[in-house]
Amino acid sequence: MNPQTPMPPENNDKNSSKNSGSPEKEGSTVAKKSLRDHKNPLVRAFARAGYIMWIVLIGLGGLLAFLITLTAI
Repeated sequence: MNPQTPMPPENNDKNSSKNSGSPEKEGSTVAKKSLRDHKNPLVRAFARAGYIMWIVLIGLGGLLAFLITLTAI
């Protein structure tokens, strides 16, 4: 910077460095809520279906891993 150019005011907010990169800031209306509690029934249905599919896939992966370990013994 040119020495004759006035410096921009510094932000003395203590939380500014903590929250500068995060989408959530203190006092914002954005909250971490589950989509299963959404007010739109279609969104709730997709959230529950996605959750159920995720649990089923985890179970199938665990079963497949178990069967693979049985064949390796």
